[in-house]
Amino acid sequence: MFAFNKPSQHGTWAMLTFPPVLGLFYSTFTWQHLFFFTGWLIIFFMSEQLLFWYKRPAKRKEYRNTTILMGFTAGLFFIIPTLYNPGVILLFSAMLPLLLVSLTFVKLKKERHILNDLSGIAIFSLAGMISAYIGSEAYHFSAFILPFLFFSGSAFFVKTMIREKKSTFYRNLSFGYHLLITGLMFLWHPILGAVLLISLGRAIWFWGKSYTPKQIGIFEIANSTIVLIAYIVYVVSVYSI
Repeated sequence: MFAFNKPSQHGTWAMLTFPPVLGLFYSTFTWQHLFFFTGWLIIFFMSEQLLFWYKRPAKRKEYRNTTILMGFTAGLFFIIPTLYNPGVILLFSAMLPLLLVSLTFVKLKKERHILNDLSGIAIFSLAGMISAYIGSEAYHFSAFILPFLFFSGSAFFVKTMIREKKSTFYRNLSFGYHLLITGLMFLWHPILGAVLLISLGRAIWFWGKSYTPKQIGIFEIANSTIVLIAYIVYVVSVYSI
């Protein structure tokens, strides 16, 4: 009646946790965050079941049942933070068209398309804004922008290491993007620019070398942790003034 497909992409765990944890430092931690974090974790697992079922709906009905059950459970957890912070409804609503984009790419069997990756990154990054809104009741757009720009660079980097390792287009895109974003982050704040030098360095140094997807995923988790710490230092230094 029910079936469960475990997420296999290690780097996705960084995208799951990075934005909401960062968003927390724009705000004051409240008990409502616990409900949101729990619901968000369930949604993460639910999305895997949804996409897995959507690829072959006739043969994977058990995953549909799991999707419905997990979606209902997540909704229950989201009720509390939404009642206390109705402004998050707008942010949750912004995720819906992005979800449709992902479903469209899955239907076309092009789920590895870079635009689908960016759409997913945007969904994860919106969780950062929701976390920031809870407890502050303010829309902190940098809680979305910072994770989105960082993980977009990670997406380009991973493309050059796995599926597009021989593509000069993706190599140039990855190198150029990391150079541009690192420069822009230095203009934004020295802390933001300095920590992205690591991402720039790994994009250039790793290119052309052979690593397994698991190794790349683990390195991305480590890199994301370093960047998250630096971003938290930035947020605390700016918002404590």
